[in-house]
Amino acid sequence: MFTCPNCHKPGISALHKAMLGPGSQMKCAACGEPVVVRFKPWLLAAIPGSLVMIAAYIPAHYHIISDALMYGLSAVGFVMMIGMHLAWVPLEKC
Repeated sequence: MFTCPNCHKPGISALHKAMLGPGSQMKCAACGEPVVVRFKPWLLAAIPGSLVMIAAYIPAHYHIISDALMYGLSAVGFVMMIGMHLAWVPLEKC
């Protein structure tokens, strides 16, 4: 559970934070107040994983690497995006 910026209690689950983007908000399970993430930190956390996914696609498109390797690298990029979002994107008051 992640700490709510409103009540400072654990009220946001990892699943809920992972689904939270800059255009959406979630309510804290402890206090019911809305929390958001801002665009800039969200984007900075998404860039490295996105680059891995793009880097996997380009050589696969030209048949330099296998499709299985492309899917594997894409999965790594996706996990990176979620992990960096959970670790580095702060929750903020609405």
